[in-house]
Amino acid sequence: MLGVDEDEPENPKEGEPGMRLAILFSMLSIRLRFYIAVCLMVSGGIQASELHWSPDAEAAFLKGGQVYANGSTRDALDAWMICLQEGESAAIHHNLGVAHYRMGATGRALWHLERADRMGFMHPDTQNALRYLRQINGIEELKLGLLEQLALLLPEDVWSWIAVGSFWLSVFCWSAYAGLLRRRARYRDVGILTLLTVIVCVTAWVGIVQDSHRGVVWAGDADLKVSPTTQSESLITLQDGSYARLLRTLNQHVYVEAADGTRGWLKDESFRTFRAAL
Repeated sequence: MLGVDEDEPENPKEGEPGMRLAILFSMLSIRLRFYIAVCLMVSGGIQASELHWSPDAEAAFLKGGQVYANGSTRDALDAWMICLQEGESAAIHHNLGVAHYRMGATGRALWHLERADRMGFMHPDTQNALRYLRQINGIEELKLGLLEQLALLLPEDVWSWIAVGSFWLSVFCWSAYAGLLRRRARYRDVGILTLLTVIVCVTAWVGIVQDSHRGVVWAGDADLKVSPTTQSESLITLQDGSYARLLRTLNQHVYVEAADGTRGWLKDESFRTFRAAL
């Protein structure tokens, strides 16, 4: 993936989220670690096989990288948009985000990078680019609830596949537990584990619904107005790239809550949620 600067990502340090997760994982039982590993491998396979480009799209992807390296950002955007028309991927959204940043379109850059972050298993390049853009532009991020943080750990389709697989495995294990006299404890343990996995996935989907209301001002600076009319008084001006939470829509306007808590109306074309289709 392309980067917004030339610095290499720093190595994880002790106490950071990745290290804490590794320590927590090592404390789990062998059976539980095996089950989690299987779920992650299956979800990884889903992501790897989810998109197949045509030869023209693959050629456009390579051309985009070449012309971007030569300094022709506009041509790179056009080439990568051809790929996006055949299907979304974390790599395409990441590259489009970095290219829009080079073009000075902060809002569109953040939208594509946030989209990539939701599709790419928290890729460090994408997360570093997001932090960098928010920092240099002084953009305050929306506070995430616990369910939203859970939802962002995996892409939404992976949550769905894990939930479906765990549900049917749970049905099989509890059926075997009820019908067998031997090894019932093993089926019971796996049945409980898979049932808990289903509950976690359903909880994550609640977080996905909440996260679907988060978005960004992506078409330049926008006036946050008192009412959904063009003649309405302006409360504040949200800079391009400002984060906000969608509350409702009316008359081609959206009622949003900005990161500082201010609520008001924006024109719908100036705001886009991170899970909305392009």
